[in-house]
Amino acid sequence: INIIIILKEEVQYNMQLDHNSFYQHRIIPWYDSNFLCWIVIFMCVIFFIFGLTGISTAAGNFIYKSFLWVPSLISAFSLFIIVKIIVRLINRNKKV
Repeated sequence: INIIIILKEEVQYNMQLDHNSFYQHRIIPWYDSNFLCWIVIFMCVIFFIFGLTGISTAAGNFIYKSFLWVPSLISAFSLFIIVKIIVRLINRNKKV
């Protein structure tokens, strides 16, 4: 890759970029660090268990059958987030 700098005197300078530079590694923001990803996974597991408990409670009681969608949605969303973060962690560790 060449970077061309044109000055007022119409002189061109070419500067070569180093493709194997030490400073071109991927920067991961603090809110997407491995530690916080594991904390989010742990919290989502708690929500998943909470949703499963709600599903069993709503399925066992005739009065709460119409509210079965709420714990099902909580469980589905938390499971989706768990899978997405695990895939992100696997892909990140594959590239390093």
